[in-house]
Amino acid sequence: MMRSHKSKTFLFSAVILVSVTFVAMSYPASEDLEIRIWSDKDQFLLYEPIIIHYELRNTSDSNLTLNFADLEEDFMIENQQGRKYHRLIHAWRSGWDTLAAGETHRGKSEVIDPYGIDKVGKYTCYMQTQHFGAPLGAWATSDTIIFKVVEPEGDEKEAADLFAATKDLMTRAKREKREQIFSGFMSLVEKYPHSVYAPMSLYFAARACSDSSDTARMRESIFLYVRLTDDYPDFCCFDLVLAGLFTAFRTIKDKPGAIQTMNELIEKHPHTRISEEAEKTLEKVEKWEFE
Repeated sequence: MMRSHKSKTFLFSAVILVSVTFVAMSYPASEDLEIRIWSDKDQFLLYEPIIIHYELRNTSDSNLTLNFADLEEDFMIENQQGRKYHRLIHAWRSGWDTLAAGETHRGKSEVIDPYGIDKVGKYTCYMQTQHFGAPLGAWATSDTIIFKVVEPEGDEKEAADLFAATKDLMTRAKREKREQIFSGFMSLVEKYPHSVYAPMSLYFAARACSDSSDTARMRESIFLYVRLTDDYPDFCCFDLVLAGLFTAFRTIKDKPGAIQTMNELIEKHPHTRISEEAEKTLEKVEKWEFE
């Protein structure tokens, strides 16, 4: 009796799986949503941040409903051996949203490494997402891009080893080894200031400071975030930097300091990603109310 029950359960599960798969495959290809993806370069050093930009354009004359919260999971990355990596994109957006007729949505996501993407090799990447302008929804697929991950050499190899070791420590023992993590990243910045790993190391050092309830350390994190905008104006993730500044100023309840810093960033870096993020942050800061 037990074997019969298990067999029926398995058969039922198989039927459900096949049915779901059939429904997913039956969605038509979309002619209303255009997707384009790109990266700033096609070759990266091992452990170097890999940023994928994307653009979704509604080419129809009616609204399309998308789940922006799932967009980052819609990226597909495949290595030379044909292995596909899922959920490699790190970003965040909330909820379902509507892409109006003729509207374009742009964003970017960082390729992260929970499943082995940080190995030397060639990778292909595309984005496929579903929208609900059609009765049952429709799938749209982007173009495909190719990028390589290569071994660093010389000073970059030394910097990469230090970066990987410190980041591993941060992952395993974030709070217990905060000072060691901070020292490791700052050591890399001071010793290899022109390394591709230096900007991200400075960002992680600032984060290590902000992960504290001590006001002095929060002030130090603010200093490091601002230094990052000054020393590395081409850093790929200024949305993260401004988010860090926003959190630090709000934690210490320093609205005047936040407003002054945002205005200074806008003035020093006009018409850049830095000023764009600073303007967005300034709008939120001006609404702060503290008791």
